[in-house]
Amino acid sequence: MRFADVIWNNLRQRPLRSVLTIAGIAFAVASVVTLVSIARGYVRSSEEYYSSRGIDIVVMRAGVAERLTSTLREDYADLLKSVAGVDDVDGSLTEMVSLGDGDLVGIPLHGFRSGGTGISQFTVIEGRGIEPDDHAAVLLGRNLATGLQASPGQKLSIEGTSFTVVGVFQPANAVEGNTAIASLGDLQHLMDRPAQVSEFHIRVKSEVSSEHNLREICQSIEALADPTGQPLGLKALPTRQFVSGSTESKLMTAMAYGTSFIAIGLSLVGILNTVWMSVLERTRDLGILRALGWSRRRVIRMILGEAFSLSACGALFGVIIAKLAIQGLSMIDAARVFVRPELDGLAILIGGLSAVVSGVLGAAYPAWRAASISAAGALRYE
Repeated sequence: MRFADVIWNNLRQRPLRSVLTIAGIAFAVASVVTLVSIARGYVRSSEEYYSSRGIDIVVMRAGVAERLTSTLREDYADLLKSVAGVDDVDGSLTEMVSLGDGDLVGIPLHGFRSGGTGISQFTVIEGRGIEPDDHAAVLLGRNLATGLQASPGQKLSIEGTSFTVVGVFQPANAVEGNTAIASLGDLQHLMDRPAQVSEFHIRVKSEVSSEHNLREICQSIEALADPTGQPLGLKALPTRQFVSGSTESKLMTAMAYGTSFIAIGLSLVGILNTVWMSVLERTRDLGILRALGWSRRRVIRMILGEAFSLSACGALFGVIIAKLAIQGLSMIDAARVFVRPELDGLAILIGGLSAVVSGVLGAAYPAWRAASISAAGALRYE
């Protein structure tokens, strides 16, 4: 009989326990893979939101934790345009709003200057884009339009105010697909924020787009002052640094890895309990194997092999569960804003390795205990 067959037969002797252990590991791995995929997918979608529009630098109010709390004067755009290397400046106002009869809340509504670069870069696939003379007009991302069953020409209530859906745009990523676009003036009026923006999107000239030049431009922007010499209080960051340093990204990542750590810890305890009980129940059998000439190393390999097999099976089923879970979450209106309907490769690797490592660590002591059993001691065991 091959060594692998011995491991397989040992696991089959207690099928219910093996199945329950695999199920516990699978749900732990599914939690890890799902949460890490969501966190990393959100960061990646945010990066794509800016990079797909050619935005090199994002400018916010210095000292704020997130862009929703950032308030800047709209006329700062003229000062930003005067900075060497800056090619285009476009102000943006972002608010989280409720749509329809309040069934959808927390939907990002972005306001861009009519006729500006930002609002003209959306690829409209139904209807038309927002024109400078439009009033209370809104563009919907394709996913959001599908969820609302809205089409061009229909009326849509936003924060209790009637807007007309003039078009549906093709999103560049999952986050953008669940957002709405309005003219900057309409959004300022809706939210009572006259002449204010949340951030400025800056595109630099192609000849100064290197990382070193971007840092220098950011420093020049942060040094800007008003006519009286008072600093404007701006914080400028290259797009990638802005996204990775945002409060939303940090919070989602911390929650994902924190919850994953707890899930893997529970998985380790489950493996430890299963293998330890198995060793206790097979004390006589292990003693006989030692009497037949099995070395301590071979016994340890057998116990660790059983734990590895349980962990590997749990990891495999966990990835499958995570795939189904993340696809299901992406279909829920409240979650689709943040969830990409795909698994992240690194998340799968982290989940798989975590399951295997926790399995081996959980089985380490029981394996050592099994290898310490002598033939004489096993015969005296009750």
